Amino acid sequence: MENADFAVDIFESEKKVPELEEVKKIINVVKGKAYGFVVGIGCGAAMDRVKIVAVMSETDDELEEYVFPRTKPLIGPKPKILRSTT
Repeated sequence: MENADFAVDIFESEKKVPELEEVKKIINVVKGKAYGFVVGIGCGAAMDRVKIVAVMSETDDELEEYVFPRTKPLIGPKPKILRSTT
């Protein structure tokens, strides 16, 4: 993909559940670059991370504002590709 002028960054995690601080770090990386979409490959936790990042990278709001009890409606997410390995 890099040879085709795609910006590629890889984040790997062995955690079974996305943790708030971990996901916030990924969101900040995605916000800081001009990605056209995000890709998630792996188990359900990987898919959850990508879905959260896809939504939150399109807003300047803080992730905590959307965690229960949610105080704000979600806006449209960045396009994403999800591929389960399970």
